Amino acid sequence: MFEMSLFNIFFIFYSLLIVLVVKVTQLKITSGNKNLKEYLLSPYFAISTLQTDKPQFNQNYLYYSFRTLFFFATTIYLHNIINQMNVDSYSFGYLLIALYIYFLLETIGANLQIIFLLFSEKLYQSIHNSPLLSKNVTEFWSTRWNKWVRDWLTSCSSAFISKFNISKIYRMPLSLTLSGIFHEVIINLPIYLFYQENHFGNMLVFFQAQIIFLIIDRKIKTMPVLRYLLFITCIVLFSKVFINRSLLLILGFE
Repeated sequence: MFEMSLFNIFFIFYSLLIVLVVKVTQLKITSGNKNLKEYLLSPYFAISTLQTDKPQFNQNYLYYSFRTLFFFATTIYLHNIINQMNVDSYSFGYLLIALYIYFLLETIGANLQIIFLLFSEKLYQSIHNSPLLSKNVTEFWSTRWNKWVRDWLTSCSSAFISKFNISKIYRMPLSLTLSGIFHEVIINLPIYLFYQENHFGNMLVFFQAQIIFLIIDRKIKTMPVLRYLLFITCIVLFSKVFINRSLLLILGFE
């Protein structure tokens, strides 16, 4: 228990350091931007995300308070259920953990929105855009899942494409590859540094597999039913590849 508490403290500071490195890197790329101070205080990874924010209204406090309570209560409920079951049960355990990750991120995002409402004139966007309503893989990754990080990945990929004069068709594959590397750094690396356990590779495999699924999805874009079945397969059923021991340790299920 004491070792886990130490790891939690270590992981919090480690994560904040990674976010700081990301933001400093963005500052160097966008030198002279007028929104630098606001960007540093925001939960966004990319400065470009600030440009799509909307002014806040008085009713936001009440709405986001209820929203936060809902996500928080659901996250706690799922956490208790998962703790009482066999995580290795592929047919149910990993699906619940995948759902738990979604609600956990929504809870974190909603809490940050309320915090930033107190001192910002803008309404910071939700971290997700109803990903459970996705109809296909392309929609999930391009518009639904984790806008706060997705815009940064797209920005980095676009900068790479522009610098090396590469076709824009490779922007999504580059973004997913960068996402795989990012998840290796944010999830597997801290476990290696603290516990000396090597679990590297699964994050890259997961996101490289998503590239293949995206290619297939575009080939069957006129077949919505098949696209949805592919989405269920690659995001939900393929979650076992993503959910390894490193992630379970971070989530407190090991």
